[in-house]
Amino acid sequence: MMSLLILLQALSSDSANTVFQKGNAAYEKGRYEEARTTYETLVEAGWVSTELYYNLGNTNFKLKKNGLAILYYEKTLKLDSRQEDASANLELARLRRRDTMIIPPDFFVFAVLRGLRDYFSVSTWAWLALIGWYLLIGLLILPRMGWWVSPNWVRRGVAVAFLLLSVCFFSKWAHESNQQEAVILSSVADARNEPLEASSVV
Repeated sequence: MMSLLILLQALSSDSANTVFQKGNAAYEKGRYEEARTTYETLVEAGWVSTELYYNLGNTNFKLKKNGLAILYYEKTLKLDSRQEDASANLELARLRRRDTMIIPPDFFVFAVLRGLRDYFSVSTWAWLALIGWYLLIGLLILPRMGWWVSPNWVRRGVAVAFLLLSVCFFSKWAHESNQQEAVILSSVADARNEPLEASSVV
């Protein structure tokens, strides 16, 4: 507890980057518990970054805390879905579980659509849709002002691109808004065949 208070005090005086580097140094020396405490201090202070979550995932993986490792790898991928190392480490952490469930593969069309949706974050899709909107408005207004007459196929192409970008944005936004996820942190959890206390354990 005292070390946590010292780290919080260090966090207020030093920059977050300095504290992050201290965690990295502890990790490189094999002091994983110290590294985890340092990184968690940054999380508790409100710092959010893919590197921080990824390093916390790695630290918990080294400490054999698979639930926390999975949690932080998932957080990393939520911020940057193209983080290949976090994705690979997430699969390793999932393989380390005792009760690995075999999930059947998706139909390839759904897998492609999900990959397209998850390729960018919500904010990136929003920016792309906004750029498409401004291009479309510009292509509709400029000919009326007599500055530039765009061919119909250009306007239609930009309209279709704007529509697709908007669909991707709303799909990603709805997915993240409505999705309720959980990571089991305990080493053992009973699965029941019904959502009732009196139901039997499977």
